[in-house]
Amino acid sequence: MEKIGTEKEKNINLSVKKKLKDDEYDFDEEPIALETPKFFRKKIEEKISEEEKKLAELQKEIQKLNEEIEKKKEELSKLEESILEEANEKASKIIEDAEKVAFNKVKSSLEEKNLNLKEAEKEKERIINEGKKEAERIIQEAYIEAEKIKKEAYEKGFSQGLEDGFNQGKKEIQILAERLKEMTSYIANRRIEIINKSEREVVELALEVVRKILKEIRENEKDVVIRQIRYVLSKLSGATRFIIRVNPADLDVVSEHKEQFFKMIEEGGDIKIFEDPFVEQGGCIVETDTTTIDAQITSQLIEIEEKLKTLLP
Repeated sequence: MEKIGTEKEKNINLSVKKKLKDDEYDFDEEPIALETPKFFRKKIEEKISEEEKKLAELQKEIQKLNEEIEKKKEELSKLEESILEEANEKASKIIEDAEKVAFNKVKSSLEEKNLNLKEAEKEKERIINEGKKEAERIIQEAYIEAEKIKKEAYEKGFSQGLEDGFNQGKKEIQILAERLKEMTSYIANRRIEIINKSEREVVELALEVVRKILKEIRENEKDVVIRQIRYVLSKLSGATRFIIRVNPADLDVVSEHKEQFFKMIEEGGDIKIFEDPFVEQGGCIVETDTTTIDAQITSQLIEIEEKLKTLLP
């Protein structure tokens, strides 16, 4: 320390040689150093010691502040993750509930034999839209909460003069915003998935209701098979030989109407009726020399189902 003090104080350079000439003084170029008095040297050393203590204390304060900043950043990160996780959970729950409600509404409507698919679709769309709006509201609140945290952290000195720390905080907020943006995109995609899935479920439910109705008709209305045979014969004009296969339960009623069937074909034609346990009740299979027509109701329903599926997304 003495070296520092004396160097600061050795600032007087005087000439050791003085010549008098024409009232002027000439000085040689070789300087000498006068040592600082001990009294002033002690004062300087004390001053330096005080500054060093202050510097050490300041370094401790800086270290403490850095540790506090890291701690605050960690707390902020955990809180942001908690907010995002809660928002994700709520949004997912809303989507799941909306899907269940939409499905139950449509199912209930169809089970009551209300096959107005347009009304069912509107109800489904309304429920899903409400779920989407609620999910978006939760995400927006999470974003606002994150912004509030950032503002409070700044006001409390989280970024007091420490630009690096604040920039890091800003990056973390930006990451959260990106996650929220991804969540919004996810909800939009899930909405499309729900709509497509609901459309398929509507078709399945409609077909299931139709199957139940047709089953009741086959079991309770004995002339269903007669109407089916008449329809097929009307489409096979020109044929003369027919083999009609029906369920054993329908054999008697079909045999009773055999004369009516003969009137529908060309004169001289022939009709043979056989029972076949593999033919469903209410349906028939009609064979000619050139073609076979499956007029079972289930077969027709399968054909309708396949056509409907080609129209679905």
